[in-house]
This record gives sequence, C-alpha cells and structure tokens, in this order.
Amino acid sequence: MRNKIEINIYYSEDEETGIKTYDYENMQKDFDEKMKELETDAQMRQDGWNDKQRDYAMDGMTSDLEYIEEIGEWVPSKWALTIKTEILLLIMNLVNFPTRV
Repeated sequence: MRNKIEINIYYSEDEETGIKTYDYENMQKDFDEKMKELETDAQMRQDGWNDKQRDYAMDGMTSDLEYIEEIGEWVPSKWALTIKTEILLLIMNLVNFPTRV
C-alpha cells in the first residue's frame, strides 16, 4: 500500500520575465511537518500494540497473583508458590544441589 504526502509549492513569479522563484524553505517546513505527523502516528500505533501485548502478558501473570487489599499489592498466590516451590525442589534434586532442612 502506498500513500502520498502532499505539500504546497510556494513560489513567486516575476511579472516581467515570468520566472518562478521557489520558496524551498517553506516547502521544506511543510514536508518536515508531514513527516513528523507520520512518525507520531507510527509511534502511537507501536505504543498501542506494545500496551496491548503488555496487557495480555499481565492477564497471564495475574492468574499466579492475588491482590492483598491490606497492603495494596499483588503477591504470588499460595497455589503458585506451592507449584513453584515443588518445581524448584525437583530441579535441585535433578542437579544434586545440597539442601538444608
């Protein structure tokens, strides 16, 4: 897909000779403004996508967390801690880590 950027062409015309004198500085300013709009739009779309992906990731993570109202924080749920502790112990046994009781 291709889109177009349109800018105005600024010039003055000598009435006697008919020669056009172009105002490149203002045309460059117009072009720069259009490019900035495109960059801003692209960045906003990327930020929106990143936020959406972050929300998906948080949805997956919150199943292992529970909100403790008294302290106002998300903490690992007891179920998640139990599973993670068992996995850790299993790994430690597989690699023969010394454990303390």
